[in-house]
Amino acid sequence: MTRAKNRGHSARQPFHIVPWDCDFLEAVLQLALRLTRNRPGDAVLVFPHGRPRRHLIDRLRNAPGVPKPCLLPQMYTVQELFTRIRAEREQRPPQTVGLLDRVGLLLECVTDLASPGTPLCEALTAGGQRHFFPWGARLSALLEDCFSQGLRPDDLTHMEGQVAPFAASLLENLGRIHERYTLALMERGWSTPGFDAFRAVDGLEGTPSCLEGRTVIIAGFAALNGTEERLFEHLWRHCGADICLHTDAAVARMGQERVHWTCEDHVRWLTSWRAEAELLHAPRAFKPRVSFCEGYDLHSQLHELGTLLQNTEDLSSTAVVLPDTGLLMPVLHHLPTKAVNISMGYPLVRSTLFRLLETLMRLQETRGSNGLYHWRECIDLIRHPYLKMLEVEGTRPLPEVFHMVEDRLRGGTRFADLATVMEEALAETDVAPGTQDLCRTLLDLCLSRWERASTPAALAEAVGFLCAVLLERGGDLWERFPIDAECLFRLMQRVIPALRESELAATAFPQDVLFTILRETVRAERVPFEADPIGGLQVLGMLESRLLTFRRVIVLDATDDRLPGAPPNDPLLPDSLRPQVGLPDARRRERITAHNFHRLLAGAEEVNLLWQAGVERSGLLDDKKARSRFVEEMLWHEERAAGRLFRPGEGPLGTVTCTVRPFESTPRHILKTDAVRDALARFFERPVSPSRLDAYLTCPFRFYHEHLCRLAPPDEVIEGEDPAAVGTLLHEALNRFYAPWRGIEVTRDRLDPEMLERHFRQSLHESGLADRFPADALAMLETAGPERLRRFLARQPDRTVVLHLEEAFTADVEVDGRTRRLGGRLDRVDRRGEGAVVLDYKTGSLRTVRPDVWEDHGLWERVRTWEPAADRPLTGQDEGSREDLLDELARRMPSVQLPCYIHLYGQATGEDVHDAAWVELRDSGDERPLFGDRCDDAVRDEAISRHIPDLMRFLLRHMELAPAFVPRHGRHCDWCSCRKLCRV
Repeated sequence: MTRAKNRGHSARQPFHIVPWDCDFLEAVLQLALRLTRNRPGDAVLVFPHGRPRRHLIDRLRNAPGVPKPCLLPQMYTVQELFTRIRAEREQRPPQTVGLLDRVGLLLECVTDLASPGTPLCEALTAGGQRHFFPWGARLSALLEDCFSQGLRPDDLTHMEGQVAPFAASLLENLGRIHERYTLALMERGWSTPGFDAFRAVDGLEGTPSCLEGRTVIIAGFAALNGTEERLFEHLWRHCGADICLHTDAAVARMGQERVHWTCEDHVRWLTSWRAEAELLHAPRAFKPRVSFCEGYDLHSQLHELGTLLQNTEDLSSTAVVLPDTGLLMPVLHHLPTKAVNISMGYPLVRSTLFRLLETLMRLQETRGSNGLYHWRECIDLIRHPYLKMLEVEGTRPLPEVFHMVEDRLRGGTRFADLATVMEEALAETDVAPGTQDLCRTLLDLCLSRWERASTPAALAEAVGFLCAVLLERGGDLWERFPIDAECLFRLMQRVIPALRESELAATAFPQDVLFTILRETVRAERVPFEADPIGGLQVLGMLESRLLTFRRVIVLDATDDRLPGAPPNDPLLPDSLRPQVGLPDARRRERITAHNFHRLLAGAEEVNLLWQAGVERSGLLDDKKARSRFVEEMLWHEERAAGRLFRPGEGPLGTVTCTVRPFESTPRHILKTDAVRDALARFFERPVSPSRLDAYLTCPFRFYHEHLCRLAPPDEVIEGEDPAAVGTLLHEALNRFYAPWRGIEVTRDRLDPEMLERHFRQSLHESGLADRFPADALAMLETAGPERLRRFLARQPDRTVVLHLEEAFTADVEVDGRTRRLGGRLDRVDRRGEGAVVLDYKTGSLRTVRPDVWEDHGLWERVRTWEPAADRPLTGQDEGSREDLLDELARRMPSVQLPCYIHLYGQATGEDVHDAAWVELRDSGDERPLFGDRCDDAVRDEAISRHIPDLMRFLLRHMELAPAFVPRHGRHCDWCSCRKLCRV
């Protein structure tokens, strides 16, 4: 006999109110024991979620006055109860299906309804059935909401202009789609969580057999959806169920005092059911101590969290609440104890395993039209730790091979044939055949199978084979990292079967839709944690904290985008249109989140709220974090009680501070030890080029690292324009153009611009830049290149004789009794009027020499007589005149290339050199002479015959005899690869 029969239908129980500052689970346990006369096995408890079940079992184990052994109460989540009731009524358990099966079934329903000539048919034809998945997923979620609310929606007409055309055609048939979808689910024996609830309350009569003869307690619901309200009202009115709420105590005294705004749903619940309420416990006489703390980023919050926990001797009944699951891993690294109860799932989409899948998908999505792969994505693949840790006969040989592959990729083009690059790397390394086989297997699993996959089943097969290799070759990887192992298990046991066994498994999809299916399937999966121990420090999400009470609560990242969070954007049925269907909007979701938040804090003795207020990302769309509106409300109450506004750092409003000390750095000097001098000796064994003299003059410190230590910046494929390659291209075109004129006097009118343009296009074709450059950069080069060359020809002298083109010259320089050799390649040498003129083509910026430098006799006297001050200290401001001289030369003569070219050509050929000039190919094509016509002949002759040789000798002596390589700072530091090394 049920309790309803014992009491009579008129003896409906009042709602039991547990003040939200009291322990709810203890109150529910005592209520169950009282109503069953200490026979908990006679009770059925219904909760919103499954977490209270573990806590109640633990409490019942230690409950005094309960004879042991005893039967446990039957505990259901509301979803479990819906499924149980439906299974009883329909005499067969339905099969719960996943998202892909639902979308496949909806596609059949929509196709059947798409009569020829209707907007739905036109939309389906235009988009194609293969593009239905994104809309089908949204439609499935919408119908699931309707099932949960117990709604049979009508067709929504005239939605054009408010939603996308395809969405408007679906909404126009929403009622008919719902009806056909419902029948199809019934015919196939399929179900969804929402459909279980919808069927369970449809025509509900009498007492479900699973509740017959039991004391039913419905506990802890903050707000009800349509099916929950119908079920609970039936159980309360006709089956004698008790309803227990964890809410503001003022709810029991409606009309006498103001109810907290987050508990207004409970007031409406009581009012609509015409129910009475009684308090099970008196509320506490004190409020929790609340502290607020603002950090500047996540790391500052984690630092404060560690401080709070380290200063707490007893961590029992302490909860760290995370509104965002992505915070879980960083938080675990800052906890002082490993005995932690984690009561939240970790999203599979955030795992390292999914990062590998995402890399494989991006490889295909960024694949070039020529079938090759983008170099960055290839490097991301071979850098993934799971692949690098694969074993062959107990060893891990792949990092060496992958390192060589990465070097080749960085030195190659934007799109690469990874298979060919891998084979070349394998040919250069002495690796075992097993390693070669594994590399080829990985290429097949990571590239070939993903190229061929066109259906979810084929994609599932590709993912499955990859998982098998990871599992077989991973060694002890999965034992050492249990979370990664659980992620692999979820992928193999949940995601792969969902793809392989769904209704859409054999349907061909475009690649973007196919990858969307995989991403959405993975997004729905979470890696669970064992919720042990029950006591001690707890780490849980906001939803998992429902109905639980803790002595101390620490809420991390309490920002408005987390609490309550941004409303989801639904392109099918935006939030503003949901009330037209009868569905709750974002305000109801916000109210439920607020109720959970305030309920959790009300039951604590101490509360710490942390958030960040810094900029989350940089750029045009800076996103500055703001504290949650719930935190703002609590802070406002504190300020109102204090009668003043709090400033950060005073009162309960604290801030995370860090000590910022001025960064005092001193330049590093590389002393010339014996090893350094040996490196210099090896350097002088080869001719010293003008560019290396320039490098030393610009910054000796950088010269040391790049030319003596050979620490060149890492090779990297140039994605956009390549100025060096463009310069080489123009040099090649000009060399071909002038080659027939070598040794012949040529006048400007005989230079054919069209011939030069043909040479340019031929050089462009042979250079391979067309394959490396982006389309926009290539189009600009094809237009701007010929135009620059035409301007260059228009500014050539009236008459000239081309003597040399792209020829190398060497010259000896006597330095303290030793012979040093200079060597360089000259772009072009002409004979004009009084002598030879050396030309240097420049496609970049020019570093011209100040003309007055040649007449500064004091400067050149210091250059000739310079001696190293070996006994002078190299720190502080007293660095000696040697640094001042080099710095002055670098300021007044930023480049010594043209002077070095003059010296090289004059010494190598014995001919008189009249001048040298930079040819500015970047813009106008003008020649910028080193001396020019305004320079006095005597000054010119002295500079060429005396100052330039002294300059070469000084630089070589300084390079060899200066006691240290000292950094020189300037604008060049902005793009210097050694700038992080020159200060400490």
